[in-house]
Amino acid sequence: MQIKKLSNIETLMNSLGSSLSSLASKQEENLQKLELKQDVSHTEVKSLMDSLSSAVSTLRDKLTDNSSEFILNTQRFLEEMSKSLTDLEDLMLEVKSSIQSLSYKLSFANLLIPGCTESGWIPFRNSCYLFSHDSMDWTKAKNYCEEKGALLLKIEDGSEREWEFVTSTAKPQEYWIGLTDNNTGQWRWTDETPYTMNKVQWSPGQPDDWKDHKLGEEGEDCAHITVYGLLNDAHCSIKMNYICEMKKQV
Repeated sequence: MQIKKLSNIETLMNSLGSSLSSLASKQEENLQKLELKQDVSHTEVKSLMDSLSSAVSTLRDKLTDNSSEFILNTQRFLEEMSKSLTDLEDLMLEVKSSIQSLSYKLSFANLLIPGCTESGWIPFRNSCYLFSHDSMDWTKAKNYCEEKGALLLKIEDGSEREWEFVTSTAKPQEYWIGLTDNNTGQWRWTDETPYTMNKVQWSPGQPDDWKDHKLGEEGEDCAHITVYGLLNDAHCSIKMNYICEMKKQV
């Protein structure tokens, strides 16, 4: 509809221009007739023509101004619509991601068997897991889990189902796990079990033992799960949420 209005305005402007040219031609003819038949001066007729020409030019300018304003308003409207569509697409992607995450978590429902007595602990296979809502540094988190009769999370080597369960539940939060290379320089779990490196589970380029963190001379000696569900090494003094794992009582 807006494009049609703009087209009608342009047609009207062209028609006015054509009418002005035709009128000028006829006025020249009338001028000659008037000079012959009546006592009308050429100057008066010329003045009348100039006034008419000025009026038409003014009308043309107004139409041009109005069409320019219309085009500008149309452009603004289209830009606002484009932004709204972009925001809607982003929202739809977030909703889709949330639905996929929920669906993925529900796929573990048949594995969540009873056996965890403490509130807030999630049962999965033969263990109970606490995904904390508070934050501590790595050492305090380790000690807290042990006070509960648990360990700061230890993921069994080769247990893909446990890895999928933990990371899907953790996202999009960050959590300390019970993996460190602080004491021996080799990555080990808190129960002193050696860790078998699996680069697929780590963020690209990690672990890198980054030292330019201004948190002391030590590097990054403690592992955590990132918001993307991958492992990363970080300085052990950083406070973040943590995951405790407790074996079920048989």
